[in-house]
Amino acid sequence: MAQIVESAQSENQVGPPPRAGEGTKAHGMALALMATPEEVKNHFYDAALEVARRQPTFTSDDVWIVLDRKSIDTEKRMGVGAMMQTLATRGWAQKTSERAVSSRPGSKERDGLTVWQSLVYKPAPVAGLRDFG
Repeated sequence: MAQIVESAQSENQVGPPPRAGEGTKAHGMALALMATPEEVKNHFYDAALEVARRQPTFTSDDVWIVLDRKSIDTEKRMGVGAMMQTLATRGWAQKTSERAVSSRPGSKERDGLTVWQSLVYKPAPVAGLRDFG
C-alpha cells in the first residue's frame, strides 16, 4: 500500500508532468486500497489467482463471479482497480490495451473493464493425451 502512495508521490516529482488526472488517480487508488479491509483484499486475491490460473485473459468481473459463487461478502467493492493493479506487481497478470463490457448489472465502468492477461495460466490437461516430449 505504502509503495503505491510513494510511487504516486514520486510520479509527480520527477520526469515530465503527469497528464491531467494521472496523479490524482494513482493517489485515489492508493487511498481506496488502504480503505479496503484486509479480509476483502485476501478473498479478492485468492479469487483472482484462481481465475488467472484457469483463464488466459480475464476481467474483474470474472473475479467477482468467483467471490459471489463462494458466497464471499462483496458489498464493499472499493479498491477494485488498485487490487487488480496489485496482481501485476505480484507477477500474476499484466494489463492489456483491450476493454470488455461489464456483465454486472449497474456497473459504473462506462469505458469498459480492463482485460488482463494471466501470467500464471495453466491449461487443463486434455484427457487421453500423453506427453511424448
